[in-house]
Amino acid sequence: MVFKFEKFLFSFIVILSVLFVGLNIMNKNEVLSTVSNGSSNETKLVNSDNYLKAGVIKMSLSSTKNVKILVNGEENFNYTLKDNIMTLAVSDKDVVEVDLRNFKEGTLDVLILKVSDGLLNPPVSQKYQFSKGINKLFDVKMN
Repeated sequence: MVFKFEKFLFSFIVILSVLFVGLNIMNKNEVLSTVSNGSSNETKLVNSDNYLKAGVIKMSLSSTKNVKILVNGEENFNYTLKDNIMTLAVSDKDVVEVDLRNFKEGTLDVLILKVSDGLLNPPVSQKYQFSKGINKLFDVKMN
């Protein structure tokens, strides 16, 4: 009697698992690729204004030795660095910080040289000066 119940329970679990997997395969709900647009309607991510808002910031650093630029707290981001000029790819609402924990010189000077059209913050010619620690450079704002 116990063996039959265990066999029934095992068969039931296997059948339910197969049904759930089958339903997930057939389900065409694209919840992961949609975003909220302020109404009850779904908007595809590729059509979203938030997805498309991106720009480039070019800034001059007085030194790049032992200096880390962080975007949203991470070092892995899109940038190029040549002759202490950094070109940084950013998105709306990104937070850009400078990590000077290993910086041995006196102060680091940062000057915003150029920004993409549509970037409201940081403004061109904005100057920043930092000495130690992790410091917030700016929040990226786009219109």
